[in-house]
Amino acid sequence: MLHAAASTYGQDLSSMPLSASSIHRSRSQHRRKAAAQAKATFVSTGPLVIHFDGKLLPAISGGPEREDRVAILVTGYEMEKILAIPKVAQGTGEQVARAATEALQEWNLRDKVAAMSFDTTAANTGRINGACTLLQQKLEKDLLWLACRHHILEVICGDVFKKIFGPSSGPNVELFRRFQEYWPKIDQASYRPCTDSRLFGDLLSLKCESVAFCLNFLTANTDHLPRDDYKELLELNLIFLGEIPPLGIHFRTPGAFHHARWMSKLLYVLKLNLFQDQFRLTKRESSACMEFGLFVVLIYTKAWMTSPQSCDAPINDLTLIQSLLDYRTASDAVSSSGIRAIGRHLWYLGQELTPLALFSDKVSDEVKRRMAVRLNECEGQSGTEERSITYNGKDISAKTLDQLVGPASHRFFQVLQIDKAFMRCDVNSWSQQISYQQGKKLVKSLTVINDSAERGIALATNFNSSLTKREDEKQYLFQVVEMHRKRLPKPTKSAALGAKTD
Repeated sequence: MLHAAASTYGQDLSSMPLSASSIHRSRSQHRRKAAAQAKATFVSTGPLVIHFDGKLLPAISGGPEREDRVAILVTGYEMEKILAIPKVAQGTGEQVARAATEALQEWNLRDKVAAMSFDTTAANTGRINGACTLLQQKLEKDLLWLACRHHILEVICGDVFKKIFGPSSGPNVELFRRFQEYWPKIDQASYRPCTDSRLFGDLLSLKCESVAFCLNFLTANTDHLPRDDYKELLELNLIFLGEIPPLGIHFRTPGAFHHARWMSKLLYVLKLNLFQDQFRLTKRESSACMEFGLFVVLIYTKAWMTSPQSCDAPINDLTLIQSLLDYRTASDAVSSSGIRAIGRHLWYLGQELTPLALFSDKVSDEVKRRMAVRLNECEGQSGTEERSITYNGKDISAKTLDQLVGPASHRFFQVLQIDKAFMRCDVNSWSQQISYQQGKKLVKSLTVINDSAERGIALATNFNSSLTKREDEKQYLFQVVEMHRKRLPKPTKSAALGAKTD
């Protein structure tokens, strides 16, 4: 597919009687020129978010050695761009920060980056040697810390799963392995939705909310389903709750099941519940599947699917905390483990990021008015120049968004260069204010999940041993593949032929 698409950018090499070495040189020149063109024509508007993530891969030179690679990308308004996926000596905070700085310098983007998105590992978030701290020092400016909300929710999922199913000593979930092997014997027409009595009592309102949410997402938000497993999760939610998805009932064959595949926990458990009449479970396994399945369909799925929405991040976190607290009557194990997990990741409830909620359609005008009043009160107070990245107080469940605003909240507007003129007007008229419209457009462009870097790592993994073993050629290859994928999002022969004739 890559070779077929390459002809749309240059000569059709297959029609030329060239030697193997000549063809190799021609393709190498094509990749080099295409990468240079991508850099020369790259245009960004507004502040950018830099993303980074690393992975240990086999050395491109071959042999048993392995090497660290870090994917470095930027996102902005309707834009995502790979800068580089370089090899680093080690995946330390210093090495990652240095690689990110060099990539920004090479693309002349140092001045345009205003925020960074990252997984909440110690190598990234360490106060002294973390990549985030060191990147700010190298760029000589403060950046907004947009901790990946998907990664945070993966941590919550993992903690709840471990609490319910117990610890595991191996990399795979043995229950899932057994179910995958048994799957060919499953009669897919003989599934049984959840009949837990709680769904018709204390949890009825949550059930109705979940059904409405999943149906709406599947019918009105198809553009926000970048992966098939997201769609499968929403459909399994509905089937579990006794409903029929818009496209009918069908089941996909269970896939990978090791612990790192966090999505597998959701999909496997829902299928285990639906087919437990055919697949033998112990009493403990059956109980655990039911408890985790209810957590997934009633609380977790909505939090996951709405997590990319930057304006809603603070209110979504508060809502999730309250939902977990209210869930205590249904399952203390789920409630307590979920609250402990999110309690370690309150990035969007710190003073600096709470102003995101001023641009949320989920937040009431009254709360926005109180937030604006609080911002005006604390402007110029001591602490305005201090960082307040995460919430570190107590009793977060009792807080409202305006109570999370503080002196450091003004840094949000300084870093993003958002005009606060709209706050001098009545909140009812904010939507008509140019400064508010511009601020909302900018805030909505911020990417609060790190999926971009994960896609970069996936690209590096897929092409790690392909076409070339030279490091500079490998970087050119990444640029060309990204360019082809954007031009040909559907990698089919007909799409490539259509692009060739355009």
